[in-house]
Amino acid sequence: MKLAVLALLVISVQLTGPFTAQKATASDSCGVKAALISKTIGLVPGKRNWNNFIPLKHVDGSYAAQLNCSGPDGMSMHFLSGGNPSPGWYQQDANGLEILTHLQRAVILNGINQCVQKARADIGEVASIKGKKITVLCRVEENDRSVVLWIPERPRPQ
Repeated sequence: MKLAVLALLVISVQLTGPFTAQKATASDSCGVKAALISKTIGLVPGKRNWNNFIPLKHVDGSYAAQLNCSGPDGMSMHFLSGGNPSPGWYQQDANGLEILTHLQRAVILNGINQCVQKARADIGEVASIKGKKITVLCRVEENDRSVVLWIPERPRPQ
C-alpha cells in the first residue's frame, strides 16, 4: 500500500515592513520575492491574505505554495506537494529556494535529502542537518507522513 506524502517546505528569511492586505507588488519586499519565485518555478502569486501570506498557485488555480511575509522567524516559504513528491517536485522547489538562500540547487537538494532521510528514520521527531553552507530542520509526521522543512535565509555573498 502506498502512503501519500504531503511535503511542506518552510524556508525562513528576514523581512522588515508592515502588513497590509494587498496583491503582491514590486513595491514591497515580500511581494517582490513572491513574484520572482512564482516566475522562476511557474506559479502565479495571489493576493496577500489577512494572516500575511501570499499564496502561490498553479495556473489552474490549485494551491502549490505560500510565502509568509512576517512570522516569528521573518519571511518563510511553504511548499506543498499533493502526494508522494517526485524528484522533479524537489527540483522545482530548489529552483525557488535559490532565490531565498543564494545557494546552488545541488547544495539545497543535498541538505533537504539528508534531513528527510534522517526524519523518516525517526517519525514525528525534528531532525536537523547543520552544514557550513546550509541548515535544514525537518519532521515527517506520523499520521499522514507529511514532510516539514525549514531552511533559514543566507545573506547574499559579497
